[in-house]
Amino acid sequence: MFNFVVSFLFAALAAGAAQSPGITRVVGRVIDATTKGPVAGATVVLQSVSRAPQPAPFGPLSAQTNDVGEFSLDVPSGRYRVVINQPGFVRLDGSSPSLNRPISGRMVDLGDIRLTLGGVVEGRVFDANGTPMPGLNVSVVTPGLNVRSRNEVGSPVGSSTQTNDLGAFRVTGVPAGKYYVAAQQAPRGAFNRQAFADVTFVNTYYPGSASPGSARLVEVTPGNTTHGIDFRLIETATVTASGIVVDKQGLPIDAAMVSFRLEGDRLARPIMATARADGTFTVALPDGRYRVEASRPIMSVTANTRSIRYEGGSKSVKVRIDGRPVTGIKVRMNR
Repeated sequence: MFNFVVSFLFAALAAGAAQSPGITRVVGRVIDATTKGPVAGATVVLQSVSRAPQPAPFGPLSAQTNDVGEFSLDVPSGRYRVVINQPGFVRLDGSSPSLNRPISGRMVDLGDIRLTLGGVVEGRVFDANGTPMPGLNVSVVTPGLNVRSRNEVGSPVGSSTQTNDLGAFRVTGVPAGKYYVAAQQAPRGAFNRQAFADVTFVNTYYPGSASPGSARLVEVTPGNTTHGIDFRLIETATVTASGIVVDKQGLPIDAAMVSFRLEGDRLARPIMATARADGTFTVALPDGRYRVEASRPIMSVTANTRSIRYEGGSKSVKVRIDGRPVTGIKVRMNR
């Protein structure tokens, strides 16, 4: 009798959890768009896009598809973007109306969600002497929307990857189309002062250009591998740029993070410097036109978490580097 009562209570609790007010069960099935077969092990994520604050969910808003491609998630009612990742397939980013929609009621069945097999881009990256370069970030990038300006690039597609010890890379899940392939050094820590080297490697586009304007587009087709995307990372001289970060009253601000972002190349990561106690900074830069901004990192610590927020912010300052050191840069930051 006791066992019967315990079993009944557990069943009642489970039924109550499944029917909790404001919680919707989302189900669906992920299949291969070509073969119509199930895609097992795909990661399904529901990202809230509701403006109103959402109640805390019962668990993570993600799930893996089972052997027959099915998934189930309990989420608070609201509007969601459904994002699906599976190696080798093109990532679904929730841009279609059926995958960016309100979720409410007891259950929502998304039905069959089709994943398209992507293409693969393979190659190697070397330095100027032909030595393989490990640890580089390699991106396959869409051309920019402005067809008149080949210097523009769009967004990366496919998997993110780094070159291995042989300088080799492999980017999977690339949609069919024509793309730029770019390699760049992995970012340094944001709070480290820039090393003052006489030369540096710059963001390089296949087959060996510092800008997409003179790069070559690579064609990718579904299910096929584009081989032989080999190129050398461009090495260039640097010069120093120095200045000071001050507040509106002209008083120096210490420990500010100064960012130099190269104009005309959205893919290039900013080069960072940290202001000293007197607000001054010095950084080594290759030639180019930069936008300079500053903010101050503030560490927030609680009993269970540690996070960083950024104080202030500044209007950008335009700086041109043309083979000679630049001094006297003044960045005004709000406290």
